Amino acid sequence: MIQVTNSQLRHLAYLFLSFAHLSDFELLPEEIAEAKVRLQKYTDPAANTNIDNLMEEVIHWYNSSADTRLQVVNSIAVTFNFDLPEKDMKLSILEDLVSIGKADNNYIESEKEFIRMLSKAWNITLLYFFNLPQ
Repeated sequence: MIQVTNSQLRHLAYLFLSFAHLSDFELLPEEIAEAKVRLQKYTDPAANTNIDNLMEEVIHWYNSSADTRLQVVNSIAVTFNFDLPEKDMKLSILEDLVSIGKADNNYIESEKEFIRMLSKAWNITLLYFFNLPQ
């Protein structure tokens, strides 16, 4: 289990939500459900983190940041690059994004491109299991 701070978890939820929405401008229930499952693995079981409440809070933040979403995503990506120096952690996040992208059974090119850009920003070479050409 990979644990992150509450602030990092909130930022991760924003990144997942942005990925799900900005790649095709639809936010489907399947994507939200998969994001919640993926977020849960980063929490401390003893902390009893309520992922539903976290997602409601992040959705409110996301909706109120309509004019700055891309800047927020960029800021989160840069912050994670420095605050999460472990390559395994970043690979885990990329795997989570792939899973969220496939949740609606429609893994589209813009989702793949989002992952390509993020992996490039984190200096991570994509592995074959991402099904993403370099």
